[in-house]
Amino acid sequence: ASWVSAELPRPAVVTNDDRFGQSVAVNEAGDVIVVGAPGHDGSAPQGGLVVIYELDGASGTWNAVGEFPGIFAEGHFGWSVAASGDMIAIGEPGGALALGTVGVYRRTSPGVWVSDLLLVGYEPFALYGWDVDLDDFLLTVGVPLDDDDVDGDPDVGAVCVYERGATTWSLRERLHPDGFGNEFYGWSAAVSGEMLVCGAPGAALAVSPGGWAGIYQWNNGQYEWRYQMWNVAGPPFRIGGAVDLQPERGIFAGPGWDPGAGPDTGQVFVLGNAP
Repeated sequence: ASWVSAELPRPAVVTNDDRFGQSVAVNEAGDVIVVGAPGHDGSAPQGGLVVIYELDGASGTWNAVGEFPGIFAEGHFGWSVAASGDMIAIGEPGGALALGTVGVYRRTSPGVWVSDLLLVGYEPFALYGWDVDLDDFLLTVGVPLDDDDVDGDPDVGAVCVYERGATTWSLRERLHPDGFGNEFYGWSAAVSGEMLVCGAPGAALAVSPGGWAGIYQWNNGQYEWRYQMWNVAGPPFRIGGAVDLQPERGIFAGPGWDPGAGPDTGQVFVLGNAP
């Protein structure tokens, strides 16, 4: 099959500095697209905007079926977005007086989206909602500036995983490494079934920021380590700057990787089960 491109209709309210398209996501069926414009000035300066599109199967065109503006000044609603099935998730790391929020919306019929969940962060300026991901009824929320619970180290970071039951959501686990400051754990995170991958691009082991990323598996009511990649030598590679996950495959990005061509050349690592 051949690939063709189509330009999404941009809403008239989108203007300069809105950063329309800073975040994008498409569901597995390919009939829902969500686009964030976190710089949009609507009901609040830098409040943000998210637009939902649905594919008209008969005509093959994309139609904007919902525009959701942020209500908090400098909330940056739509900084991160995710889509899975008939669900979308929207991160707003500056919302609710800098606590951050994540909203989940559910499609009840074609073109009709209703609020299914609203989460509010627990620590001011921790960037709750910096990164979000959805897989079926699992939701991940990155909180990269979460301070350490035990030692008080700043900006260690955290990842919150939520699970939807028949009608309600609950916290499955909050992963919060007992590490050093400025790891930014939760800068990136992705979920696929019972597997989870999290990135901490600011982590320092032998170099700073070297970064690390790890893959976990849900087992006996908690996430357990399965694989971890550290930057243990060389320049600051910032491993974990971006991650993604599908069954049997994980991707770690190190945007600061220097293979001899100079700093910030970057590299991406693909991981899978050994044969």
